[in-house]
Amino acid sequence: MSGTSLDGIDCSIVEFGLNNFKLHRAKTFLINGSLRDDLRHLIVNQDNDLKKLEAVGTRLGIEYSYAINALIKEAKISKKQIVAVGISGQTISHYPDRDPPFSLQIGSPLEVFALTGLTVVHDFRKSDIEAGGQGAPLLPLFHRFLFQENKAPLFLLNIGGISNLTYINNDSIIGFDCGPGNTLIDCYAKLLFSLPHDMDGKLAAKGSVNKAFLSRLYADPYFHLGYPKSTGREYFNQLWVQKHLGNMAIDPIDIISTLTELTADCIVSSIRKIKNYDDCPIFLYGGGTHNKELCLRIIKKLPEIIIKSTSSLGVNPDFMESIGFAWLAEQRIKKRQFNLSTITGSKGLLTLGEIFRINT
Repeated sequence: MSGTSLDGIDCSIVEFGLNNFKLHRAKTFLINGSLRDDLRHLIVNQDNDLKKLEAVGTRLGIEYSYAINALIKEAKISKKQIVAVGISGQTISHYPDRDPPFSLQIGSPLEVFALTGLTVVHDFRKSDIEAGGQGAPLLPLFHRFLFQENKAPLFLLNIGGISNLTYINNDSIIGFDCGPGNTLIDCYAKLLFSLPHDMDGKLAAKGSVNKAFLSRLYADPYFHLGYPKSTGREYFNQLWVQKHLGNMAIDPIDIISTLTELTADCIVSSIRKIKNYDDCPIFLYGGGTHNKELCLRIIKKLPEIIIKSTSSLGVNPDFMESIGFAWLAEQRIKKRQFNLSTITGSKGLLTLGEIFRINT
């Protein structure tokens, strides 16, 4: 799994049972610096040069393969024991509401197959988009698997590059993207302070929220759409912030604090859209769980709710997504179909993912 934050490739080796799983080994591999820069360029500038997309996708497939082979070697597991590899691919463009709708992920499955010798499941969003859905988020399906025995309602909140929410209440499930997670904070930490991210939210904690700037940002129509909805870094990026910032003169540290507040606000307002939200605990996962200031602001805005990390459930918050895509790959191998109508808005029963292997 490589997400919108581009902070690394999360790789997990997982064994699934009927209603549980065992994580054999997991690790985050850094993405080569020049490759990360090229990916960022493609996403932010929406560069549709086919040669660039193909070249960068091939390089990313090689990086995925390195991570997979390295982790299997570290775990001392035979490749004969690996049924399949699930790769989410790196999202470059995500426009499910355009005509025609589309969502583009790169990270060549051919390279992964060739360099690992393993069956590869990829392109998980395609069938959902074709059936009128948003194509994302897909992890709520895995969350329902995790909590199939749970009768009490709960939330799972992913704070990655983009933040997204899962609500489970018995058999009913809702999932959608709230808006930016770490992506804007990371972008401006690098731009203004030459830092890869705001470690522990220390910059945001020192700054003040500029209410006028926050008001401009939060006026964006996306925050006020009903669900299902999804978004990505091709929308929420430096260009988007600059458009709202205009000629406002704001202290750099206050920009970080305001962007952190925006993330907290869009998450909290999303939670409040759910009926009886105050009766449900929230379990956090994703890189944003390490931003103490961001998490503190969410907690302060929702004092009536129990908020914990998914580690309290026995799931490492840094590897929830890579474990989830391994599960999605397993479901595709088993030819299982899903109804995502309350998550993505698609119609009918769908099989998610394409299989790349010999003779297919």
